[in-house]
Amino acid sequence: ETINKEIYDINKFPNNKHEATLDYSDNKNPKLNINLLYNKQLSEERKGKESKDSLFKNVFVIYLSGVSQFYFKNVLPKLSSFIQRFAINRPEENQLSLNSYQFTRYHSFSNDSFSNYFLMFYDSSINSLKDIKTKLNGKTSLNINDHLEYFKENGYITGQSTDTCKNYDHLINNIFWDHENMAISCDVNYLDNIKNNNYCLYGNPIYTYHINYAMQFWKKYKDNRKYFRLNFNSVSENEDSLLSYLDEPLNDLFIQLSFNGLLDDTAIFFVSENGRGYDKILYDLGIHNEKEINMKFGSFILLLNKNNKLNIEEKNLVFNNQNKMLTPFDVFASLVHIPLGNKIRNLKLFLDENNKGESVFKLIMGDQRNNLFYKNYWGDDKFCSCLKE
Repeated sequence: ETINKEIYDINKFPNNKHEATLDYSDNKNPKLNINLLYNKQLSEERKGKESKDSLFKNVFVIYLSGVSQFYFKNVLPKLSSFIQRFAINRPEENQLSLNSYQFTRYHSFSNDSFSNYFLMFYDSSINSLKDIKTKLNGKTSLNINDHLEYFKENGYITGQSTDTCKNYDHLINNIFWDHENMAISCDVNYLDNIKNNNYCLYGNPIYTYHINYAMQFWKKYKDNRKYFRLNFNSVSENEDSLLSYLDEPLNDLFIQLSFNGLLDDTAIFFVSENGRGYDKILYDLGIHNEKEINMKFGSFILLLNKNNKLNIEEKNLVFNNQNKMLTPFDVFASLVHIPLGNKIRNLKLFLDENNKGESVFKLIMGDQRNNLFYKNYWGDDKFCSCLKE
């Protein structure tokens, strides 16, 4: 259903089954229409699979590629202010209806984005990453468990909108979102515009199509458990970034969803796989080791909305874990903990039990485990900004 392969006039296809269509009623000014198609049968099937163990009804992930904590706060001031309003300074404030937690010691595992991204969203072993890269570079598809199946099997509708025509997800077998808005990112006009740092398509900013799709998904499946991911890959700090354009629309999106009661019982993740690839000014000055330092610290912010099943003791665990060093392993563990709930204890999640992540909804140990992670993969822990224990 890629747009640039077939051009559709919406007036000629009133019963079309495509979620992205081009309206050529005005040939000089074609319009791109986004219409997420509600699947009633899927909705009913997933309701029958809902688990009483799941921690939250809804999960919303905003993935921002290559965005450090510093860059997040400075380029997204409105959104940062919205998040900061609900920041927890003392454990007793966990009684608030909306709490935000910022994991300032969130640390990338590798100096390449692929490894960090892969560890966030797939059941992966650090010792297998090199083998995985080799297979992907050879165009060999992989069979591997990803986080989506844990959501689907526990009654969640899944959806994604991405600004990349091809990403790692589509090089791996059995990765299927129930709804996915990717077609516009494969439009030849979109690809040409991105090359020239032009973030408009058919008369509108590109991000509006993704946010519109997310809003439709959230409203049309308001009675379902759901998991949605906004995938922004064109926001890295070492590019003429799209991120600066996202501040107001993302802020408005969450204010509108909250105002309409659509964020109740929702966990919201703002996460990146790592920080910026390099600091151009420092690099030009010959301070090349800053590249590695800046790469290490990505963004990991979590907002928890009311009506969830976490008791005050469990919320206090999340509060205390803000001071712990976390890695992409822990993002994966936290995501899959939500649909599984207590069932996570009985499931073998990780391919490598010696190098596994911990959910932020549980007690996380100190930095010693991270020292071992880095030593097992790198041969030493020099890349890790760990506290030596």
